[in-house]
Amino acid sequence: MTVITDKEYNKLAVEAYKLDPKENLDINDQRVVGDIFKIDGRQFQVIDATGNSAEPTDNSMQAMAVAPLDANGNVDYSQVVVSYVGTNFSDKLDVLNDIENLGFGFQDKMFTDFPSMWDIGKRILSGEGVAESTGKETIKNTVDVQSKTAVEFAQRVEKKFVKKIQMLL
Repeated sequence: MTVITDKEYNKLAVEAYKLDPKENLDINDQRVVGDIFKIDGRQFQVIDATGNSAEPTDNSMQAMAVAPLDANGNVDYSQVVVSYVGTNFSDKLDVLNDIENLGFGFQDKMFTDFPSMWDIGKRILSGEGVAESTGKETIKNTVDVQSKTAVEFAQRVEKKFVKKIQMLL
């Protein structure tokens, strides 16, 4: 077993950016479960992924789990790596998440859009109260923060592959 190097970790992080359906419009250009790719001559396989076209997320969080293949082409589950995509500043949800989760400290839910003042104003003028008008706008635009979704993805990977890892020990 060859241990994954720092250089390979860095390149695996770069590979995670190939999950983004906004940057890789063609599904064939996106990383999906089962993909095998090489880094410095060593093969890796995507064993789980989220945030691509095959499994989109409501909050734009993207991550993949990969593992190296041994000389016989078998997945080495003892070296699973989870890579997360960083902030894409052209993606409104990524920027909003950073502002709300990192800036304001939201730890559970985030607003995916600011309430439309036009819609709120129309509702108030039509007889709805302010509380009812603003409440409807913000509730429909609320999703989990990316950090919560990221932890859930890591737990999913662990649950999926822990038995395979234990069998190796």
